[in-house]
Amino acid sequence: MINKLTIVYNLTTERWQITKDLKPTNDVVFNFGFEKDGFDVIQFNGLKFGLQLWRTTNAIPDLVCTRDYPKKKGIGYNRLEGKILETDESLVLSIADDFRLELYAENDGKRSEFTYEFTVPMPSQPYPSWKWNGRDWEPPIDQPDDTEYIDYIWDETTRSWKSNAADPALATMVSSTEYGAVESLVEE
Repeated sequence: MINKLTIVYNLTTERWQITKDLKPTNDVVFNFGFEKDGFDVIQFNGLKFGLQLWRTTNAIPDLVCTRDYPKKKGIGYNRLEGKILETDESLVLSIADDFRLELYAENDGKRSEFTYEFTVPMPSQPYPSWKWNGRDWEPPIDQPDDTEYIDYIWDETTRSWKSNAADPALATMVSSTEYGAVESLVEE
């Protein structure tokens, strides 16, 4: 599950279009594209574009990253078939934080800038007693350590972890046919 922001700049209308696919996860990928009305193939003339991403939670701007394209000096973009020109590697953003994306594109001596704000959504609270720690939902008490053999589920009524065994008297059974041994772990 990855967040995606697809940014497309129309060279004819000089308008920006952003399509967002935001999920409650902290990975995000930026796709950069261009279009020109009436053209399937776009010829570029000195194309440069980029972004600055700011975390703006609590009205305190904090620069997360700056990206400029082309990434290497002396390398340029000549033409584009299709719509997406670059896909930026995944960035890790904080869940439930607010962000401001400042974009620019320059081609054929014309420059355009655009600002877009978004929030990475927070996952749904699994149970009323669980608290958000800024990254994950945490239960009021830690899950037992013996999860190698026992699967636990949260019981909100008792606010405790319960064995998720089909037979309440038997937490799980581990068998080894190679040695002919059967070991039972009984819930006490």
